[in-house]
Amino acid sequence: MRLKNKSSSNKAYQKITWGRYETEVFEACKIAFPNASVVKNEKIRGRFSGRSRQIDILIKENIAGKNISIAVDCKLYKKKADVKQVESFIGMLADVGTDKGLMISEKGYSESALKRAFNNPQHVELDIYSLVEVKDQFHGDLAITHAGGYGTVLVAPFGWIVDAKRREDDSICTLYQRGLNFEEAAAEKELAYINFWIKENQDFHLDDLIRLQNANIEDLKSSIKYRESITRNDAVTRIRISEVETYPAIELTGFVEFNDFIFFCVWFSREVNLKRNIRKLESIMSSIIPLKVKNQRAI
Repeated sequence: MRLKNKSSSNKAYQKITWGRYETEVFEACKIAFPNASVVKNEKIRGRFSGRSRQIDILIKENIAGKNISIAVDCKLYKKKADVKQVESFIGMLADVGTDKGLMISEKGYSESALKRAFNNPQHVELDIYSLVEVKDQFHGDLAITHAGGYGTVLVAPFGWIVDAKRREDDSICTLYQRGLNFEEAAAEKELAYINFWIKENQDFHLDDLIRLQNANIEDLKSSIKYRESITRNDAVTRIRISEVETYPAIELTGFVEFNDFIFFCVWFSREVNLKRNIRKLESIMSSIIPLKVKNQRAI
């Protein structure tokens, strides 16, 4: 009886071949990244190993003037991807020097594998999906955020989702790692929220808003720094880094000033993830699209 079950299981597993599986992932990547170069079976010489490393699918895209590369690893296993496989992929990503990595596992992945993908000291941006998830929701979570007649089209950064539920702080929405809920993200001290400042006076600008906000921060024991960030032709941008003694984490704030409103994203980060989270914050700042809203519908 055991032998029969095992044979039946193997037969079902063989319904999809490696070539077909890689092609399905390849086609999904082309749809998800329509403006990018997407190639199969690319080879890159390792920076540390010195040997040729084979990448199943390599994606190259220019985003806000920056060239971004993503290595995709296709896993056709009988079981869910585990921590060891994720760690092996992290090592390869560091060797080939791509900006991001995607592991696509036909059978899905374990919870510990997902956590390991999101938490690595090398600051490698890595996400892991099942094949079903690739087809359903690949390339981030899209949302239209709005308040007071103005809004933005917002794409969640790599590995994160948008939560549209309104909370007591009156933020428009929150963002956190895929696979967590709001409470778990807060406990991990890795959480972001979005808000707008509507300009009732056209003489009011980004520097004025920052002065208002800083007045509250400076009353506490704090350190405030600013960082040069992405540039946009249609807006003024700035990143503020605040370390406040009573805050549970470092506070990053990305500002984007449009003609009629100022978009800002407040991102709480642990120091170990600071560089990676600044990159995620910049991806939001560079990709948001401003819009006007009438009767709760974008126009």
